[in-house]
Amino acid sequence: MRDHWARINAKAQVFGVSCDSLEKQQEFLDSENLKFPLISDQERDIVRKYDAGLGLDLMGGKLMVAKRVSIIIDEVGVVEKVIDKVSVASHGEDLLEALRSLAKI
Repeated sequence: MRDHWARINAKAQVFGVSCDSLEKQQEFLDSENLKFPLISDQERDIVRKYDAGLGLDLMGGKLMVAKRVSIIIDEVGVVEKVIDKVSVASHGEDLLEALRSLAKI
């Protein structure tokens, strides 16, 4: 997504959502040189609302983490498109194509 950031950011607001703490998110942003903000959803409210959670078995219990998914939401909050098979290598182009198909760019 970094390679397409200028074109994406010109037409859409991008936020990442993670169930991690703010400290963990900052480490991730720094290490990956990402340009968009991450929202800490430790209570999993956003993840549940958009059905973007993934349950992992961990030491005999379940842990819900955020799936790698992109959700395009319009200005009034309507979900217009969900990209649920995110490929790190092609995601920037996939997101641009989705925005083009919705006439956002």
